[in-house]
Amino acid sequence: MLCDLSFCQGKYVFSDELEYDIGKEWGYCDVKNNRMFAVELQNGLKPAGRCLVSNMIPPRVIPHGMYDSGDGFYDPAKRVLYTYDMRFLRTADDEEHSWIVSKCRKAEPEEPNDSKKN
Repeated sequence: MLCDLSFCQGKYVFSDELEYDIGKEWGYCDVKNNRMFAVELQNGLKPAGRCLVSNMIPPRVIPHGMYDSGDGFYDPAKRVLYTYDMRFLRTADDEEHSWIVSKCRKAEPEEPNDSKKN
């Protein structure tokens, strides 16, 4: 029988390092066991006003004019998704385009370059 050895042993470690143990009670809405809070559990809470914008520390740098879609970068002008190493992934349909531009993190606006001032 083929299976994930860690799961066969009654334990599974997710990619974000949160552990699931079949021998322990899994509290779906329990903050200590909720995968949504894995980063906070591992690194602690940030003080007020310094929230996390991503589950990556530091957050991924998004190319100018693009969005982080969760599986790559999205260029809304071309309606193209790229892998994080900028290889073509797919073209977005209208539904995916709307979802990405309304829900996903966009590149930070560029700072004005003081050296261009006279």
